[in-house]
Amino acid sequence: ELFRGVMASGAPILDLELSPRGPGGEELAWLCSFRPVPGRDGRVAGISASVFDITARKRAERTERLLIREVDH
Repeated sequence: ELFRGVMASGAPILDLELSPRGPGGEELAWLCSFRPVPGRDGRVAGISASVFDITARKRAERTERLLIREVDH
């Protein structure tokens, strides 16, 4: 669905956070961007995708929030 939207509109989708499940069912966190790639005729011919695994960062942020809540009580 994301790819179709970029192909149809020619507009990129930037810094979208996705939370897929890993093979063991664990929650992952990815930061994704999808950009149109123009063909020779100027129309969208494909999509360039970049995906960064930010799982460790999100887990650290969650832990930090929990610790702050504990300290505030």
